[in-house]
Amino acid sequence: MLTAGVCASVYAAAGARRQAQNAHREYLSADIVDPWQVAYFYMGEGDEDQAVEWLTKAYEQRSANVCLLKVDPWFDPLRSDPRFQDLLRRKNFPP
Repeated sequence: MLTAGVCASVYAAAGARRQAQNAHREYLSADIVDPWQVAYFYMGEGDEDQAVEWLTKAYEQRSANVCLLKVDPWFDPLRSDPRFQDLLRRKNFPP
């Protein structure tokens, strides 16, 4: 079963804003929230600033998915962002 976080990301990417926002609210009200999933949602919404903020939280909280930061195509639009580059450096990924 998909989590509300994944559903929110998919709805956002599909342009189904109302469903995306509803699933996002549901996900944020859960006991455990993975910042990585929230960053996915914001990328689907096209909000790159929020995505980077949540990726930073994912790094700080040691989200298991941060190991995908350099290769996940979902974050390709952020590759040239200095904040994203800083996250890659902090994670010690090779250039």
